Amino acid sequence: MKKVFLLLIFPFMFFSQNNMRFTYRYDFAPNEFKKDSLITNYMRLDTNGFESNFYNEVKFKVDSIKKTSNDMGLIVNAGRMDRNLNYYILKNYSNREVIYSTKFTTIDFRIPETEIPVWKLDEERKLIGSWNCQKAKTYYKGRNWTAYFTSDIPINDGPYKFWGLPGFIVEIFSEDKSHKFSLIQIEKIENPNIHYPPKNAKTISYEKYREYLRNYKPTTADIFAVNVNNGVSTYIMKDGNRVNIQISKETLDKYRDNRKELSQIILNKLGEQNSNPIER
Repeated sequence: MKKVFLLLIFPFMFFSQNNMRFTYRYDFAPNEFKKDSLITNYMRLDTNGFESNFYNEVKFKVDSIKKTSNDMGLIVNAGRMDRNLNYYILKNYSNREVIYSTKFTTIDFRIPETEIPVWKLDEERKLIGSWNCQKAKTYYKGRNWTAYFTSDIPINDGPYKFWGLPGFIVEIFSEDKSHKFSLIQIEKIENPNIHYPPKNAKTISYEKYREYLRNYKPTTADIFAVNVNNGVSTYIMKDGNRVNIQISKETLDKYRDNRKELSQIILNKLGEQNSNPIER
């Protein structure tokens, strides 16, 4: 990539522009019993030099569309997004504050992060793409993580809630390899997407938010729209989550005359939670 090649020559000049976008490939296994079945999503980290915002690029497109239109075609064509990525993570560089914001059913949540990764630097170094990287490790939120960061990018940031190293995180993965972020693109932008929680957002702890998720029982009132394509039904929920459900022909035939039972099967699938969350 030409943008990355130029950085090797003028890295500090390039990053002094402040308004930057870093795109990560995020590979993860939503099922803890099928860790070789990975799903790929693309995440963005936008920064203005003072704070940053980490988010899923499809979520941003959908949120932008819904501000002006409820056009189902536009929303579906925005792309696929895993249901576990319906969040924004705001980091403030000066006061070291991290805010996780999301919408659950009809409630906007503001979730301050109180735990900061504590890193142990390693002497091991390797080249990732064009970046000279150093290894670091941390135990964070129930998992052991290995990161490779570069001081060639003078920004102490990284994907998700990971930051605090003397450089920028180029790659980070969990010990069981079921979660991995890999930096794939860097670009200068005019207007970083810095997302702030709504003023009426409810402030709660992450543990309390996880409790909401565990106790969630969806109803038909939570569904915004449904799109069916090649046997897969995409349910777009009112909180922005998108859930893909495939019902077998055998099940459809069995409950063809029992709509109530079929609806309950669908609702149960909508309520299924990720069995391998990034935070345990």
